[in-house]
Amino acid sequence: MIVFIAGSFAARRRLQTYRQKLRDLGYTVSSSWLDEPIETWPAVEQSKAQAIRDLQEIKVADAFILDTIDCTTMGNSYIEFGFALGRMMPKYIIGPRRNHYLLIGARQFETWEDFLDFFDSRI
Repeated sequence: MIVFIAGSFAARRRLQTYRQKLRDLGYTVSSSWLDEPIETWPAVEQSKAQAIRDLQEIKVADAFILDTIDCTTMGNSYIEFGFALGRMMPKYIIGPRRNHYLLIGARQFETWEDFLDFFDSRI
């Protein structure tokens, strides 16, 4: 199963830990953005390439995880969530629901530990 993790760019170091935990459970995590050393915005060509890559990774994923624990000012992860809404795939939110679109079609967990307990039990 391929999983995509979306979240705030500032949270990527924290999310790398959870990516590894998912990998340890046997999942493939396709979120290349987690390994980006710097935010490329406003470099147009680099940012455009990253956005296309992320959407391609979501398109082939079997499940989508949105981390909302850290607020984002860019909103990229919410665009990605919207893209995932259009796909028939399980969607999970970890953290608070920060807008009304996050009420649609996703299961919500307060913490990563709660989510991992749930997800691990599905294997």
